[in-house]
Amino acid sequence: MSDFPVLCIRSLDISQASPFLEMAWETIKSRHSDSRLLLKDQPHFSSPMGPDAAIDDAQSERQPAYVSHVISWSIPNERTIEDITLSEGVSAVPGPINAVYKLSDKRATKMLFEQFALPTPRWELLDREFTHGELLKPGCRDKLEQELVSHIAFPVILKPLWDCMGHGFEIISNKDQLIKTLSQNQRKNILIESFIDGALGCIEIAGTPGNYFFQPPCYTGQSLLGVRSDFDTIRVCHPGLFSKQLTGEVQTKLILLLNHLGFNGVCCVDFIVTENSLYLLEINPRISGISCLSSAASGVNSFESTYLISSGQWQAPLPYQSRQGAALQLGGKYADEISSVIRDEGNNVTVYRDNIITVDGKDSRNMIAGGTISSIENVLQSVQHSSLSFIASTLRIA
Repeated sequence: MSDFPVLCIRSLDISQASPFLEMAWETIKSRHSDSRLLLKDQPHFSSPMGPDAAIDDAQSERQPAYVSHVISWSIPNERTIEDITLSEGVSAVPGPINAVYKLSDKRATKMLFEQFALPTPRWELLDREFTHGELLKPGCRDKLEQELVSHIAFPVILKPLWDCMGHGFEIISNKDQLIKTLSQNQRKNILIESFIDGALGCIEIAGTPGNYFFQPPCYTGQSLLGVRSDFDTIRVCHPGLFSKQLTGEVQTKLILLLNHLGFNGVCCVDFIVTENSLYLLEINPRISGISCLSSAASGVNSFESTYLISSGQWQAPLPYQSRQGAALQLGGKYADEISSVIRDEGNNVTVYRDNIITVDGKDSRNMIAGGTISSIENVLQSVQHSSLSFIASTLRIA
């Protein structure tokens, strides 16, 4: 294999990507010795890979000019786009830039869902450059926005058009609340979406056009609880989740959508399921918050997948090549309460992470454990957690 320098970039706390980012980096460094890892926006800067490998943000302008491949492991979408446009004429993953940009745009993604006949909640975009334009009188502006969204019944969800982290996400129950909220955000373009009461899920897809691999689906919570960024919760990755809703037909349409964009890399598809239905919400064209959980369940490292894609070595694993396992992510108090149960499973469960991560400036214990399906189900049986009633009924756990 020809040796070429790779620049890997991580924005957001590196501990949230542990240990799979480190594992991927060790592979890259062993094969391409002149490669560099750039860590940006770290809450407590440290270099788990050694000082020769990590470059802090203060040195970011001194990245090597001879890099031939750029791999972004950054979050959020804006940082990913920033990473892959750093060097002109350099191969970058994810890509191409137009695909990454389009999937970062909630309106464009909604239109793609409709183009490929994929179910999504009813929606409307308020483009404030028009609805709050100078040529419209103030009274007309408010009335126009209310009329535009009147086809969506309450409750509704308000989302800033370009935010992928759930900041500014609000559940609105009535007209008065809607008017008040819109008046407080007069310059932001807002996507308004019908609220669906159900289970929140996501699934990672890795690969290149015609050669995509689906990680096992993940359960992340209930939509009524809104966006949870404190990680004081439980997430589950299990191949049996959402099997009734996440059908082969839906997966085929997602592949057609990604083929249409020519997408290369790893992306995360977010959705909500009810008893019989599935609604796609968005696609984040990057490594995500569930990359480590997915990797722990399948044994296919999402971070390393981006390197294989970048270097032209990617082949989507066949079903027998990925481990048919399951995994749990435990945050905060749940990591404290359940860690002993996990360790009781012995060699059937591997603890991949048990560390302190920083989320929105707060430190929290975070554990990821993966193993055989039966061992993870044994752990779930011992957990008293209200949201896990959905998991129990879906997987028929007694």
